[in-house]
Amino acid sequence: MIAELTEMINAAYAAGEEGLWRPGTPRVFEQDVRAMLEAGELLTLERDGELAGSVRVRQLDAQTAELGILSAARDGSGAGRELVARAEDWARGRGLTGMRLQLLVPREGTHPFKQRLHDWYRRLGYRVIGRRDFAEVLPEPATYLLAPCDLVDYEKAL
Repeated sequence: MIAELTEMINAAYAAGEEGLWRPGTPRVFEQDVRAMLEAGELLTLERDGELAGSVRVRQLDAQTAELGILSAARDGSGAGRELVARAEDWARGRGLTGMRLQLLVPREGTHPFKQRLHDWYRRLGYRVIGRRDFAEVLPEPATYLLAPCDLVDYEKAL
């Protein structure tokens, strides 16, 4: 299961972040996935007995949760929407009133998939609350980027 999740997440991000990272740069490693599973932070979705997607969810503070590493085995399958709904339900079930997420975007120009995600998250009720230089937040991983990128922070009231 860990190897399959790791492969799915990396494949989804390789497609969705093409041109942002040096080719072959993994988004997660098996030890990361194992740690998220052990911490109860990784929600998975199966359809017809096969892995369809996953999302990381965790509590940030007394009021807010965060979702991230949203991955679907197949683009356009509806798994993403279902996983976001599950993450939001997870947060509500813990009495949390807000959900945050971050989107990696190029500092200059637009990335077609990232623009699509931005529009999708806006339709789901998320709004931009900030933007930070990826290299300042995560200097080591930033060395694998092909161009300067930012982290755009989104939030939604639950």
